[in-house]
Amino acid sequence: MPLIIPIRDLVMNSRLSDQFVKPNRIDQIIYEYEKEMAKGAKPIDLNDAFRKLNKKYYE
Repeated sequence: MPLIIPIRDLVMNSRLSDQFVKPNRIDQIIYEYEKEMAKGAKPIDLNDAFRKLNKKYYE
């Protein structure tokens, strides 16, 4: 027998999952950044990054 869920419950479940998924994604990004830094990666200035990307793709 298939599982039948009312639409109002689906909307509520979607909202709840968004509340949990977004923080987990941010935590994952921070974790990956910390791993890169531990391996010796060097952070760059955001303005330098934008300048390099603009030069690479728009000049």
